[in-house]
Amino acid sequence: MRTAFEKAIVISYYAGKLWDVATNPDISQGRPPADYRKILIPKYGQPEDGQTLLSGNVPGLLRGYFEDIARIGIEDSDALTRGSLQNSLATLQRVASLSDPAQGYTTHFSNLQQPLLSELPHLKAIASDLKLEHA
Repeated sequence: MRTAFEKAIVISYYAGKLWDVATNPDISQGRPPADYRKILIPKYGQPEDGQTLLSGNVPGLLRGYFEDIARIGIEDSDALTRGSLQNSLATLQRVASLSDPAQGYTTHFSNLQQPLLSELPHLKAIASDLKLEHA
């Protein structure tokens, strides 16, 4: 079983990948390359061309990791885990707050952002239970 810190690192990885994809101009402005059929995120620990997840599945995965950390708990002295989770949550909130360039239309960007918007209240509640500052 992974420690809370190890799970926080995985959360950080996925939050960063979502940010990278959401801020890619081709995707965020609704102009994906012709060969793009869906936004895929490389699985943690896999090479960039290895196993992937659909971007819309990542927020649910993140919720599971946050729930695991809530079960494990974080020591008061564990500043690294707390800091990593705070930064990841801030990144996810930035992704959620990006404006959809084609509101009212289903785009690669909205397929990434909508699941995150659905999961974010749960992530914030877990963060609050974990007593993370700035959550």
